[in-house]
Amino acid sequence: PDPIALVRATPLLRRFDNAGPNDLLGFRNLAVPNSADVIFIGDSQTYGNNAPYELTVPNLIGSALAQAADSRVYSMATGGWGALQYLYIADKALAFKPRVLVVCFYTGNDPMESFALAYGDERWTEFRPNAGLSAGDVPPIPADAHWGVVFEDGTRTIFTPSRRYLSVHDHPVADAGWQIMKQVATQISSLGKAHDVQVVFTIIPTKELVYARRLDSGDYEIPARYQQHVAAELRRIEDFGKHLQTLDGAQYVPVLEPLQRAALGDDPLYPADSDGHPLPHGYAAVANALLPTLSGLSGAE
Repeated sequence: PDPIALVRATPLLRRFDNAGPNDLLGFRNLAVPNSADVIFIGDSQTYGNNAPYELTVPNLIGSALAQAADSRVYSMATGGWGALQYLYIADKALAFKPRVLVVCFYTGNDPMESFALAYGDERWTEFRPNAGLSAGDVPPIPADAHWGVVFEDGTRTIFTPSRRYLSVHDHPVADAGWQIMKQVATQISSLGKAHDVQVVFTIIPTKELVYARRLDSGDYEIPARYQQHVAAELRRIEDFGKHLQTLDGAQYVPVLEPLQRAALGDDPLYPADSDGHPLPHGYAAVANALLPTLSGLSGAE
């Protein structure tokens, strides 16, 4: 285990199903470069669970930028990370002399994981916005109330809205988690500005929110908890997005609308089970939403 980040992937992992290859540092790349133009930071949504190496967001962007601007993309995303790990690794990423840092927050568990680390490790006490809380205040993860849906074209998936609701509902722990994310984003923005690095933020939504528009357009009996989750997540994204747009030296690129639009198509964006990580078509929607901004910053336009 990493002594600071606590969670680190296995270094020198060979390609294994839809994991790996991991480089010497444990990140999902073929090798560790001497320098990189664009660096991605995030959790398993950015690492690319459920997709082969070539079809993850960093590699889709990397392929496009390599052809257009001879830019090199390096991924420093790790499953199980939250906002505090993003801040920790953003500082280390400066060693690669990047021009752009892309930080991908995930609404599905970043707030709770960020809270757990801030309140469970004395090294992160400065990120505790509410002194009256403790690590033991984290609400228990509910027994998953699965809701399975068969869409009109025969494709299907399973949602877990009760589990995802924990990170976005009106609760002091969730509030603190989102406040930690705001503080981290502010510090990463300042770090980028101090080192002449452009910071690009995005917010990866949950599977439940991505499919909400498609469900609204059909004849489905949508559970109350699902509706509560979607409304709460939308409020959180709107509030966090407004904060990101105020940060000097940073840009915010929304990806929710492109994902919801892609979910209306014929290609499934997520697996048929309860896994909340996208399939390659889902990652492609995120990459396509980010590419215009990153192309401009990399001189590919």
